[in-house]
Amino acid sequence: MIKRKSFQNRFDAGKAVHGNELIYPYLQGYDSVELNADIEIGGSDQLFNMMFGRDLQQKYGQEPQVVMTTPLLEGLDGNLKMSKSLGNTVGVEENPNDMYMKIMKVNDELVDKYFSLLTNLNHMQVNSIKNSYRNLDTYEIDLKKKLAYEITSMLHNSSEARDAQENFEKVVQNKDLPTNIEDLCMDLDRKITPLEILQGTNAYSSNSNIRRLIQQRGFSIDGQIVDDPFIEMKLEPGAIIKAGKKNIYKLSY
Repeated sequence: MIKRKSFQNRFDAGKAVHGNELIYPYLQGYDSVELNADIEIGGSDQLFNMMFGRDLQQKYGQEPQVVMTTPLLEGLDGNLKMSKSLGNTVGVEENPNDMYMKIMKVNDELVDKYFSLLTNLNHMQVNSIKNSYRNLDTYEIDLKKKLAYEITSMLHNSSEARDAQENFEKVVQNKDLPTNIEDLCMDLDRKITPLEILQGTNAYSSNSNIRRLIQQRGFSIDGQIVDDPFIEMKLEPGAIIKAGKKNIYKLSY
C-alpha cells in the first residue's frame, strides 16, 4: 500500500499520510470479501481500493472480482469531480428550470464529456449536432443549450425541458422576467427596508449575508439598484425585487 503513487508522492514531499487513509482501502476491500463479489464498478479514482479488494478475496480463497471503472465527472467549476460537498453539482431531483440553468454554466471544455457521460446520444449523433451548429456565431451557447435540453428532458420530460429552455432564453438571453415569479407577501401599508424584504424570503442564512449582497449592488427594485440595506421605502404591490443573479420576487400584501 505504501507504494501507492499518491501516498509515495506525499512521502516524497514530506506530507503526512493519515491512519484512516491506510485503513480505508482494507475496509472497502473487505466488503468484496463479505459479499463474495463477482464484479465491482466504481469511479477511476477508486481503482486502487477495488484492486485491493481482489487481493483480499484471493487471500480468503475466493475468486477475485472483475473490476470496472468509469471516468470521473467534473463539476460545474470544471476543476474537481462533481461532489455535493464541493457545491459544484447538478442535482438529479432539481426542478427543470434550475437544472437547465446550472448545466448552461458548465465549463465549455466539459461539454463533450457531459454529452458522452450524461446523455443517451452516441458519438455520431453528437458530431452531427456539432456540425449543424459549426458555422453559427452562437455555436458554443447553442451546443450547450442542446446539452441542457437533453439532460433535463431525460431526468424530467421533453415538455418541461422545452419550457426550461424558453425560460432561459427569456431571462438570460433576452433579459426578460420569468413567468413563474414567486410572490413575496409583505406589510406594504408602511415603509420597509431592503433588509426586511430579503429577510422575508427566508433565502438567506444571516443578516450579514443580506447586507453584503445589497451593499455590493446585488439588489434592485423595478430595475433600480438599491445599495443601502436600511433605507425606508414605501412600495406598491407588484414591485419586482431582484436579489443576486437568480432570485426574483413580486411584492404583494
